[in-house]
Amino acid sequence: AVARLAPEKRREGVLFAAAGSASFVAAEVAPAVAHLQRVVGVKNATERSRIGYALYLESELHAAADSLRPFFDLIFDINEPIRKMAAGALRLDGMYKAYKLMSVAASPFDRTLYLDFDSRVCAPNSMRRLLDAGVDGDVMATSKYLGTSDPWAVQHSSNVVVVNGPRGRALFSVALLAYRLIGGPRGTQPPDQPALMVALRAVASADGILREAWPLNFTEASPDLVCRAKISSSTTCSPTSPCAVVHKPAKHDASRKIFVIGFKKTGTTTMERILSTLKMTPALPGKIRVAASRALV
Repeated sequence: AVARLAPEKRREGVLFAAAGSASFVAAEVAPAVAHLQRVVGVKNATERSRIGYALYLESELHAAADSLRPFFDLIFDINEPIRKMAAGALRLDGMYKAYKLMSVAASPFDRTLYLDFDSRVCAPNSMRRLLDAGVDGDVMATSKYLGTSDPWAVQHSSNVVVVNGPRGRALFSVALLAYRLIGGPRGTQPPDQPALMVALRAVASADGILREAWPLNFTEASPDLVCRAKISSSTTCSPTSPCAVVHKPAKHDASRKIFVIGFKKTGTTTMERILSTLKMTPALPGKIRVAASRALV
């Protein structure tokens, strides 16, 4: 499949990965593709040049994603490289975060911009800005928290990552191994950030156990470029915003939130039950709700 890419699209590309149920494709993948089509202004792969777009899918999701195929230059079955690389010894059934790590490790591009589906680009040049920002390192990501003196002692977000060359991709193989070793309670979905932290510490920190044999050049993305609520001064996503991408913009959009304000006997309990039934909770703890009410009066 990679051989069919034009040479300029092999050099740089945007990568996505999806696993789970068909409802995830409808709820997350399709809206993300529609957003990219609007922002970038290109409806399908044949109209694009230079930057390729690839999607890794779990085997069971190909039918659900069939209508999205024209947008992508390549759609891979994520289970195929797992079978080839591990000869059946590596089982990731139900470990959806591991599929993401595996996808980056097996990226078809020389330079890869990986995006989660809930990380929305803000302007037509966002992909170019992100790829250029990560050009000097093997891997570029953002810290989940600011102000630490030891960058390898904190987790880094994997929602927006720029990866260059085989050394950068190999970091995610180490992270995948760490993910399988860390594991989690049966039936749960452990996050992938702790595994990425372990891998970075092994190959990028001065005392990393793999540093001498396999040094990695890691760079931090600016929180004003890759914007998240906990680290960025703004989470506004628009063509004039300094943000190239915002993580979960809908979460911070007040126009998408439901506020219920009232006092005793005005229907707030009934409304809370309605929202609970619609699964539009968790509701705030009682102390916070009381404090918010008092602040209003």
